[in-house]
Amino acid sequence: MPNEAKASAAAGSKGTSSVFASDNNLTTVLLISGPAGTGKSELVQRLIEDSGGKLVPPKRIDIIAEPILYEQLLAKEEILQVDDTGRYALTKDGILSAGRKPNNVNEDENDIGQVVVVDADVKLCKKLVNVSGARLVG
Repeated sequence: MPNEAKASAAAGSKGTSSVFASDNNLTTVLLISGPAGTGKSELVQRLIEDSGGKLVPPKRIDIIAEPILYEQLLAKEEILQVDDTGRYALTKDGILSAGRKPNNVNEDENDIGQVVVVDADVKLCKKLVNVSGARLVG
């Protein structure tokens, strides 16, 4: 039985907060996924605007402003996605570093820090499943 399943089974009636609390080093990523043209981008933008800072977008690399970094990441196959304009690239580090992790000394045990919201097509979702350090929701 994988460790995640064991932790989940052991948590039993303790609820999800106790499972998340043991994984404070993970970045929570909310995936908004669906077919093209269904309003995912607008939903993501609205969620971020209305969250009061709890939901944040991933950090993206501006290919025009940072062409050398982009070429280096491309050579290492660390680019997960390039947006439709061809200007902004999404990387694993851009997702994992975007959200604030929970504070270990925080009195609120339900605090999971900031949640990174990603507008993801099926191809990106498949890539994100293999990203270590992320707790995927959605």
